[in-house]
Amino acid sequence: MVFEADFRDRWEPEGWGSIEILLFADASGHLADVEINYCGNGIPIPESLDLEITPYNVFASESLI
Repeated sequence: MVFEADFRDRWEPEGWGSIEILLFADASGHLADVEINYCGNGIPIPESLDLEITPYNVFASESLI
């Protein structure tokens, strides 16, 4: 994984919902895969989301810098 950004979903009761966007690169550095998970893939992504604008977690691999 070379990049991750996680956003809270204000629609989910008690603020537990989140959407995670993960980017993966292959050995040559090209984009290899994109994953979008909701609540750690524990439940399906709802039809409507109310995401906070600022991510609560961001990870960027040193290989991107």
